Amino acid sequence: MLHEIGLRQNTDKATHHNFCHFYEAYLPDAESILEIGVLDGASLRMWAEYFKTSRVTGWDINPIKMEYPVLKVDAHSRYEIKNSADHYDLIIDDGPHTMRSQHLLFGILFPYCKTYIIEDLHTSERADYQDGSPKTVDMLRELDSPLWTASERAYIRANVAEVKIYRDKPNDSWTCIITKV
Repeated sequence: MLHEIGLRQNTDKATHHNFCHFYEAYLPDAESILEIGVLDGASLRMWAEYFKTSRVTGWDINPIKMEYPVLKVDAHSRYEIKNSADHYDLIIDDGPHTMRSQHLLFGILFPYCKTYIIEDLHTSERADYQDGSPKTVDMLRELDSPLWTASERAYIRANVAEVKIYRDKPNDSWTCIITKV
């Protein structure tokens, strides 16, 4: 069902990346959703249609006008992330895909959600996304990052129940779902 909705909404989660079947198998119900990186809003529409009664919000460095609130937030700014943080059942990081942004967003926002997704983990293997921060796949394996505060590190280590990584085909995009204890 999520895949069909994704196709209808023309989100790359259903077309290019083929993440929707994985998500549908593992995602619990969500009453509130934040997606970071909204592009044209297709995936926000997909989430809203799938989770029919959910409050859907987006963050983007270049916010668009649409039927859901999209706030301007720089995913590389600890200050902006922290000051925009709010509680959500589900947070999806489909933002800039740099190592720095993925580390900061997860470190700061994980306490604010029940389930956290980081999309496009394959950028850990691409030189054009490297910015001096450790690879995100290593961060997830070790549950550690030099970009986290001591309290963020302690919270993450105490509260991550499982990290499920998904890749449709060997040379395809990766995504992951991080659940809490």
